[in-house]
Amino acid sequence: MDASRIRMKADTVGIDTLSWTVQYGEYELSSSLTVVIAEAAPAHPTPTAVPVIKDALHGEVVNIDLHDYSSTTEGDVLSLAFFESNSEKFSVDGMHVSYHASSDEGSAVAQYGVIDEHGGVAVSYVSVTANAPGSDLVANNKVVMIAAGDEATVDISTLVEGGHHAGLARLHQAAGRARITSPTTLAYQAPNLGGRDAVSYVVRDEAGRTAQGTLTFDTPVPELTPPITTTPTTVALEEGVVLTVDLSDVVNSEGPWSLSVQGVDGDSVSAEGATDTAITLKALRPGGARVTYKAVAPESETMGEVLVSVNAADVIPPYARNISLDMAHDDLTHSLDLHDYASSPEGEALTFRMLSDNPRFSLSGSQLVYTPAGFVGVDSMGYIAETARGGYALGSVVVHVAPEPVMGNNPPTASDAMRATDNATAITVDLMAEGLVADADNDPLSVSLYYGNATRASVKGHIITYDPAGFIGVDDVVYVVDDGNGGSAIASLVFTVSDASAPNQIPDAQAGAFTFTLTDVVNQPEQGFELDLSTWVSDADGDDLYLVQVYAGANPASVSGGLTVRYSASTQVAKDQFWYVVTDGRGGYAQNTVTVSLENQAPSAPSLAYTLDAGDASIDIDLAAHVSDPDGDAVLLTDVGAVSAPATLSQQDLVLTYRPNGVVRTQSIPYTVSDGLAQSSGVITIAVSSTVTAGDLDLGSINMDASAVSVDLSQHISNSAPLEVGLANVVGAKLGVVDFTPGAQSFTYTPKDISHGEDILHYIVEDSSGSSAVGEVRVHLNAPAAPTLNDFTLTKVGGKLEAGVDCQDCDSARTTYQFEVNGVPRSKGSDNTFTPNAADWSELLGVEVTVKNRYCTAQNTGVQGGNACRYARGHALSELEGVHEIAGAYPAFAAIRKDGSVVTWGDRDRGGDSSSVQSELYDVQHIAGTAGAFAAIRDNGSVVTWGDSFNGGDSGSVQSELYDVQHFAATTTAFAAIRADGSVVAWGSGGDSSSVQSELYDVQHIAATATAFAAIRADGFVVTWGRANYNDGGDSSSVQSELYDVQHIAGTDKAFAAIRDNGSVVTWGDSFHGGDSSSVQSELYDVQDIAGTGRAFAAIRADGSVVTWGSGGDSSSVQSELYDVQHIAATKYAFAAIRADGSVVTWGDSDNGGDSSSVQSELYDVQHIAATNYAFAAIRTNGSVVTWGDSYNGGDSSSVQSELYDVQHIAATRYAFAAIRADGSVVTWGSQNFGGDSSSVQSELTPVLKELSKTHL
Repeated sequence: MDASRIRMKADTVGIDTLSWTVQYGEYELSSSLTVVIAEAAPAHPTPTAVPVIKDALHGEVVNIDLHDYSSTTEGDVLSLAFFESNSEKFSVDGMHVSYHASSDEGSAVAQYGVIDEHGGVAVSYVSVTANAPGSDLVANNKVVMIAAGDEATVDISTLVEGGHHAGLARLHQAAGRARITSPTTLAYQAPNLGGRDAVSYVVRDEAGRTAQGTLTFDTPVPELTPPITTTPTTVALEEGVVLTVDLSDVVNSEGPWSLSVQGVDGDSVSAEGATDTAITLKALRPGGARVTYKAVAPESETMGEVLVSVNAADVIPPYARNISLDMAHDDLTHSLDLHDYASSPEGEALTFRMLSDNPRFSLSGSQLVYTPAGFVGVDSMGYIAETARGGYALGSVVVHVAPEPVMGNNPPTASDAMRATDNATAITVDLMAEGLVADADNDPLSVSLYYGNATRASVKGHIITYDPAGFIGVDDVVYVVDDGNGGSAIASLVFTVSDASAPNQIPDAQAGAFTFTLTDVVNQPEQGFELDLSTWVSDADGDDLYLVQVYAGANPASVSGGLTVRYSASTQVAKDQFWYVVTDGRGGYAQNTVTVSLENQAPSAPSLAYTLDAGDASIDIDLAAHVSDPDGDAVLLTDVGAVSAPATLSQQDLVLTYRPNGVVRTQSIPYTVSDGLAQSSGVITIAVSSTVTAGDLDLGSINMDASAVSVDLSQHISNSAPLEVGLANVVGAKLGVVDFTPGAQSFTYTPKDISHGEDILHYIVEDSSGSSAVGEVRVHLNAPAAPTLNDFTLTKVGGKLEAGVDCQDCDSARTTYQFEVNGVPRSKGSDNTFTPNAADWSELLGVEVTVKNRYCTAQNTGVQGGNACRYARGHALSELEGVHEIAGAYPAFAAIRKDGSVVTWGDRDRGGDSSSVQSELYDVQHIAGTAGAFAAIRDNGSVVTWGDSFNGGDSGSVQSELYDVQHFAATTTAFAAIRADGSVVAWGSGGDSSSVQSELYDVQHIAATATAFAAIRADGFVVTWGRANYNDGGDSSSVQSELYDVQHIAGTDKAFAAIRDNGSVVTWGDSFHGGDSSSVQSELYDVQDIAGTGRAFAAIRADGSVVTWGSGGDSSSVQSELYDVQHIAATKYAFAAIRADGSVVTWGDSDNGGDSSSVQSELYDVQHIAATNYAFAAIRTNGSVVTWGDSYNGGDSSSVQSELYDVQHIAATRYAFAAIRADGSVVTWGSQNFGGDSSSVQSELTPVLKELSKTHL
């Protein structure tokens, strides 16, 4: 430092900070200077950083992300290396910076640096100016081109706008190359290395307003060539020899170079001449010399040295090692004894002297001391070892002083190794391939040799080549590896070279091992152990062997003489290894290792516990009675913990004395014992206490929803000492919450109102001395009352099911209902209603009700994991009892309810009134009707009849025969019943079957006209009967021969049509009523079904086409539409056909349903059609109904249209319709006197939900 100028020298790559202080009168200001030292030719591109220039208004916060102002070409992650500012307005979080502008006008600056993953650093600055709103002062930017090393002057008056008499106030810069030379000018000195630099200038006007601009200086970067360097080398000569030493391998230059000899230090050697790359040396006399030379490249030069030893031909020279040392950057000194690294084969005494001129090395006798004194890098010194008889050997000491670690860089590693060869064989060592060098960052590594013999060792890349070139003996090569990022490492290679030309077998050296106990080491002789290696070496020729050199490991080792090694063991090294080299004196060498192990077991250090009263004076603890060593080694107390005042602890050897000094506490004292090599630790616990007691108490039972309970402990705690006792903690409460004040003698307990059971708490009381006791408090929380399910019901309300609940001690808001259909859950939740589908009403309907208390979740578990959930469940199963079948007589209806009972309405004289037989109408399965009567079949096959007797309402004459009845057929005035055995029973007017009774067996089906019957037997034959002398189909004799293989029969009022197996049709009866089909007989094939009006037939063929005949059956007007027909329905005088697509085609008497044009747009998705004498009713797939025909006789359903939904079936009298909905309810319309009005029995036709079972689960 000179006045205001600081001169710095860059020793190594890195970041350093220099603090400085300036004094002005009585004032003193401090600041710091951050210096970044980068490599001249870095292995990786360095990052870049640019200035951050910001303007702010008063009170504004400016946020800056330094990632936006710095970058790296290799994609490395950048981190903040430093951020320096004297302003407290900056705050930093990683790479994020914030500036908090105050109400002051002015500027603030901070220097920042970023570092990449390879240790590369870039530096710039952040500059912020703050102004009040409305400032018109502007400082503009400018780019200035300048050559390297030049100086430029910039006039900023041309760059400033606005303001009033603005001048330069300060400069903000990273490199410090600009200075203010006047209020409006500044000077800039360009760097010699070139590059881009930025300087921010701040101007201030007379009003105190500030502004800043940036001047960017671009300096072309000159090409740099790394300077020439050398590494020292050695040469060993015999007296009188002349040798040319090529120094190409120890001079490093990227360009051409040449050398010149500068001088010879010593009279043993003369320099006979030199070329550009070699020096010719002549060995004059025994001794050692140092030859210095200058190596010159185009842009740099350096000095180098060659160390030379000269021996007489008849002298056996000593051996001196090339020694490599590692030191940290902050190590002060390192010393060593050169006797440990040099030896004489003949056991002669050695003297040493330094050949190199290096002030950091000092030698006194054989003691060498190295003092770095701030040096960082690779340092070296050559020395010579001399015997009394004039033998000389060269050695070196190469010291690697590691620099302070570079951020983001891991230094390389290097390892020692030994190799063996003979004097005629060169060998190579690939340091990288053999794992001797490595770099965790995968940085490219360079290798340099130090003091390798210039004629024998060379390096290229990572490969060291060693050519003995006739040399016989042991040779050392020190190498240094560098990663180019400030990291380096040092190691040695040792080569043992045997004589290849001598008729001699080389010795054999085996790996040896010695084991010592700790006692052995402690008691070893002052000079160390004498280790005899003769056991591990041998020679096939019987030659005498002796040690040449020993390469010590962690502990000192040296040749003592012959085959003996002097080894100084250490109690700090449990396992060590050293190399040894032996020779037979005839050019044969061998090497191997010796492992020295220290057998030792650690002493024991048990944990000990003692108790004493606070009034006791002291306690003596003799650790000798408790610690021991398995090996019998002496044990020392090496460490003992401190105690808290006012207690004291003193030590006398292995005896500890503890004095509590009246304080009550528990003290844990760690201690460590050692036998000198291994150690063990234990803990001594000393409890000094007074006696505090805490009793147990039981609070009894309280409800789990009780309010807070106060627990008074004053009568349950005591202290033998006159010290206050109070609560320290209350723990263990699981079912409640505890609240207490530390030091109090009571606490409150409030149940959580989640769980019941027994809660066990433990309260801890202590006095001021720390003595404590624990007591127990028990409290039982009563379980809540379980809910009681008194009753539950399932009712039908409109189109829904509704569940009702009567419960006690339940939370109605938590009640859940699970509705089911045929046992399959359909709806679950808190809604007590359920809307079944149309098809569901005919199934079993149930509900499972769960009532809960307020402690239950939806899953019937306790809220918040509690155990207080209580619930009860019930299951109700019901069936909807409504109408499931309706039969129509001419003027009345008879409906069968699901329970088998019967409801009738319509013309009371002709079947509409069943009161006379009501008691018999149960378990009814089927009903048929004539023109004025009904007949019902019960489950047991019996029959009940009612209505006009003339029309079959009185079956008394055949009642005994009416059993096992399976089916009915009916004319207008008579019934015919088929029994299970196929026999037939008939009654009513015209029903007498006596004339054909013998033929009525195996009857499968009976069809009827208005007054006649036709029965189909199992054999396909047909039997007919009816009123005498009526041409009504009762006489089939004219076609009897054709009535075989009959499958189905249909009838009009007075004619029949039968379908045979082959699809042909046979007709008989009154021809006007369809009994003559001859006109269409050729078309009656593949017939599948036949329908009849009063006087005509319509047959459906297999292909869906239709053939008609009889009076009023003409379908020619719609024949083109009669395809894909699936079913045909008929009124008295018209037909309606349903096609496969659900559409409908009608024909016949237009007043009786033959014209459907008024509703044709509604006739789609039709599934079924029913008919009165004069109207049709069609059911669509959605359950709706469409009607047409005579309005009085059912063709007009408008009065009940809103009720015609979910319709499953429609029955008809001659003049009215009755529709059954999915829920079993009935809707009627048409002639009111003939069944169209069911209001008188509506209550009986309303479906009722019948309870089948009710179970508490």
